Amino acid sequence: MAAGLFVVVWLPIVLGARDLPSPTPDADPVDFARDVLPVLEAQCFECHGPQKARGRLRLDSRRAALKGGMTGPALIPGDSENSLLIRRVLGLDGEDRMPLDADPLPDDQVARLRAWIDQGAPWPGEDEPTAADAVDEPPHWAYRPPVRPEVPKVRQADRVRNPIDAFILARLEREGLTLSPEASREALARRVYLDLIGLPPSPEELDAFLADTRPDAYERLVDSLLASPRARR
Repeated sequence: MAAGLFVVVWLPIVLGARDLPSPTPDADPVDFARDVLPVLEAQCFECHGPQKARGRLRLDSRRAALKGGMTGPALIPGDSENSLLIRRVLGLDGEDRMPLDADPLPDDQVARLRAWIDQGAPWPGEDEPTAADAVDEPPHWAYRPPVRPEVPKVRQADRVRNPIDAFILARLEREGLTLSPEASREALARRVYLDLIGLPPSPEELDAFLADTRPDAYERLVDSLLASPRARR
């Protein structure tokens, strides 16, 4: 065997992305309704339209596309090379190629999208705000700021001791149900002891709680258990 024998094997690395075609700023004007909108409707609206907005991105209006989603604007008018819409459909920048779980866009569709963006991404009718543009909040609940709801009115108002009771009772009434009978003080003491320290009260502790006739006796018991070294951490 020859000691100086080396075999060099070149293995091409396939990343699943296509090269970015050269921009076509001098192409014939693109008709948005004929050349662009059908591509967006067929390839993009399912995940980035009025019913769903993955990544907080919508592509069903020019204003929404310019605003973009979590990764930035989808369109940069006049600059298709750096527009995320083009870079995603080509699978560049190490990102998944769009649309996910579907065939790549044909080269002629990509060329039309590029030409449209390089020509300023005109979108007829966008001078007048649409219903989609008027929605500033992302559609998913996780991205909406919390809002304090109005406390509902209930028929059994005498059973309400705090706002949480009102919400619970309102749902029960809507379902045709009622609150369970109020637990005895012995049952309350046993429950809170088991919840906070994992043990039932001793006879002496239970007698002390039952003998406490102050209006806030239960609150005092909870505070004392939370302050106890036996409380679950």
